[in-house]
Amino acid sequence: RLTVTDSNELTGTDDVVISVAEVEAIEAKFNFNATAQSVAEWVDVSGNPWAAEITSSVYPGTNYFIKTKRLNASSVNIWGTVDGSTSSNNSVGQTTGNNSGAFPDNVLLSNAFTTDQVYAPGNEQIEVHGCDPEASYTIKAIGSRVASAVPLSSRLMDWRCVDANETQLIEDYNAKGNKDNLAIFTGRVADENGIIKIAITRPEPTSSDHRFGYCNGLTIKKE
Repeated sequence: RLTVTDSNELTGTDDVVISVAEVEAIEAKFNFNATAQSVAEWVDVSGNPWAAEITSSVYPGTNYFIKTKRLNASSVNIWGTVDGSTSSNNSVGQTTGNNSGAFPDNVLLSNAFTTDQVYAPGNEQIEVHGCDPEASYTIKAIGSRVASAVPLSSRLMDWRCVDANETQLIEDYNAKGNKDNLAIFTGRVADENGIIKIAITRPEPTSSDHRFGYCNGLTIKKE
């Protein structure tokens, strides 16, 4: 009930219904690369995660940001290396030529990657920070390697999403020529520090044909 008084001290009272529309949650978008690609609406996670931990900017309008982890509790590098000491690239993912993939071409094109890494708890390379431990989230990510650089019929990898309650596994995910297939994790709950963790590793049992894990782009949205 609302009462209004005018300048002559006359009042009027009536019932008023106020409706508040639910605000659409922001989907934060992160692009992994060696050097910043500045894709519109995406925040860069730039650098060589083998050499140093990376902390991205906070995604606008949210508290979310990405941190990469370099060493596990035993001080072992959890990225591995190929062709020297690098674990990121700007030009090795599969693109569509017209931005018709799951993510824009300039996101698909770049990635961070692991070499010869087998999963063990505590070896999660990617951390999503700034989450509300009382909420649940959907995380979508893509791993991609341009098909022309893979002589095999597939390039398989495993994804793991580790939250406060459990580990979700997507195994034998094919990154070869991938531009559409997302790794999707739903109902994710952050730990008490507001963190959800991601691991990108080779599949098990191990094979010399499948040694790499990739993350080109990742998004997070409150459910």
